[in-house]
Amino acid sequence: MQRISNIILFVLVMLLSVSTAVMAAPPALDGYIVVLHDNVASPAAAAREIAGQVGGQVGFVYEHALKGFSIRLPEQALMALERNPNVKYVETDRVRYAFAQTIPTGIQRIFADSNPNLNIDGTDNYRVDVDVAVIDTGVDFQHPDLNVAGGVNCTSKNIFSSVCKEGGDDDHYHGSHVAGIIGALDNGIGVVGVAPGARIWAVKVLNSRGTGYSSWIIAGMTGSRPRSYD
Repeated sequence: MQRISNIILFVLVMLLSVSTAVMAAPPALDGYIVVLHDNVASPAAAAREIAGQVGGQVGFVYEHALKGFSIRLPEQALMALERNPNVKYVETDRVRYAFAQTIPTGIQRIFADSNPNLNIDGTDNYRVDVDVAVIDTGVDFQHPDLNVAGGVNCTSKNIFSSVCKEGGDDDHYHGSHVAGIIGALDNGIGVVGVAPGARIWAVKVLNSRGTGYSSWIIAGMTGSRPRSYD
């Protein structure tokens, strides 16, 4: 009887331990971007070492435009991460949204938002007096956020096409995206461009699949002059 009681007691203790382990939630992990000092020889090796020290999970490793990595770790480990001698600074890995009428980081990096001549304020009351050719898949002529002046189409079903035709309307939309980065209007639609309201000339050298021949691209850069739709 004593043996059975001991077994029951052992089982109860084990069940209690398992139950406690199941109920104990793992610590929440937050995402961060870590930028390393320029003298760090191997960002990948540094990332592994630092993650092991702070109990984090490494994501991307950056080795070219900057030296660093992304990491997930408990918030309480953040201070230890920031104090690491190889770490230059740490930023929160924030959620980003497309198509918000905000000032993109590219605008800030070239100080366009502080240029008094642009007056970026969400109102289409000033357009930059400049012409820009977008050599791409074309540009959406009807897009309400673009000031499209005209264009040419150098694509063809035949590789040996010999002329760029009037046109250039976008049937893929990569070119329209690029045009928006350049000159999207300062209004209440989408983003604002680096040169809001710039006159966009579509030079279509890539087809609806986003592909094209070298001959098309060369023709777009050196061939027929785009004509206005006015």
